[in-house]
Amino acid sequence: MSCDTYGYYFSLASAGTDFYMAWYATTGWESFIYGHGIAGTGGLGPFFTHATGQDYGQCRSTVYGPVRAVPVRQSVYHVQWYAGDGCWGTPWFERIDSAAAWLDGAEQDSRTWYPPPLDSGFDGADEDAFAAWFYSQTSIAGRWAIGGQNVAVSTRTPSSVGSAPSVAAANGSVVVVWSQEHTVAGVDTQIRATRVTRDLGRLEPDGGMLVANVPSGITSSPVATFDGSRWLAAWTELAAATQTNDLRVVSIGTDGTLGSPVVIAEDVAAGSMRIASTRDGRALVAFARRHDDLYGIRSMLVDPSIVP
Repeated sequence: MSCDTYGYYFSLASAGTDFYMAWYATTGWESFIYGHGIAGTGGLGPFFTHATGQDYGQCRSTVYGPVRAVPVRQSVYHVQWYAGDGCWGTPWFERIDSAAAWLDGAEQDSRTWYPPPLDSGFDGADEDAFAAWFYSQTSIAGRWAIGGQNVAVSTRTPSSVGSAPSVAAANGSVVVVWSQEHTVAGVDTQIRATRVTRDLGRLEPDGGMLVANVPSGITSSPVATFDGSRWLAAWTELAAATQTNDLRVVSIGTDGTLGSPVVIAEDVAAGSMRIASTRDGRALVAFARRHDDLYGIRSMLVDPSIVP
């Protein structure tokens, strides 16, 4: 197949024994959301066409990215993309077996948004998956993929920082972490979070729990992962004394207990970090740091001895 993939509008995920890749493509007048199962041995599995739509008008096409794929168990993945109606847009979801066929028909969020969402945090939770996204730059909407249960993650986000919250799943529950700046004089830029379960919905009060105050300013959206017993959230912030960026990590317990944020690296590139875990009590944090005229990618293993 030959088409313009728009570069960054693709996603690759692994369920442990195989892989699934989903991507957005366009011919210039028609757009597609495609997917492909990939066996652990490298052989190609079934090819999926998740959605198609024609481009029109001054707004986006009827389907667009970014596209997200997350695993929920062996060979089973949730895929999330966006579809528009004029200048409005809404997330769509589909669950597939990468070695066989669709498990559910595509479902759209029951609400439409203007302006349309630019991106979502998305992660698998047991058989389900949860997505969260900013809208109107002041609130965060959420949705469970199966059955379409909506969650008002926050309606008290004065002004969001970054394109999307981060979502990390832990045995049927998720944490949503985001950064926000205030328009009120004297109120610091903040990292905030809330836990969500399918049965109970949002567990924190509207606006979430305060994770960290950052008077000097946050220079990236946070990213989060679950290490097997607790969540870890990471972000970059301006170090006022040096005017460089620090990389800070904090733990969030499944019961809502917060650790103390720890600086694990200094003089890093803003917004460059990623975090992942094999759920064995450790997490790998990757980030970029400038050296002379070049940037190098570095990483650090984080465990409770480093981030309590």
